[in-house]
Amino acid sequence: SMRRLMLLKPEIVAHSTLLESVLDRVRAAALPIVSVRRVRMNEPAARRFYEEHRGKFFYNRLVRHMTSGESIALVLASDSGEARSLVGGGKVWPPRSVIDVATAEGLRHLFSISDVRNVAHVSDDERAEEELRIIEDVEGEEIRGVL
Repeated sequence: SMRRLMLLKPEIVAHSTLLESVLDRVRAAALPIVSVRRVRMNEPAARRFYEEHRGKFFYNRLVRHMTSGESIALVLASDSGEARSLVGGGKVWPPRSVIDVATAEGLRHLFSISDVRNVAHVSDDERAEEELRIIEDVEGEEIRGVL
């Protein structure tokens, strides 16, 4: 069965109002959610998770950010398409204009604060199983009743 990962990043999880706004939109999108876990990535896990970005200028910053606090891991029973359209495109920082942000649909357009603090990660179809394995090995606790 198909499983994909949507990971809400630490800058969102650390702020309850932001997190609630994001979760409201996740609920409204009615994604097929299998499980929700609060996780804290350690450095080896974050390095493995973002292996494809190793050597890029933002790699160490991304690893530092992802290990700075808790994330919320949503396992979805679908391909990445729906989650990806909810989160929105990658290139949203800096915002191109105020109007652009005001009319944009995606979570990143609404809530991104930098290139690595960009709300959420959604697994690519080809990387999903590997990413799920990494996240499932990370200590965390299941959260019930939030979605």
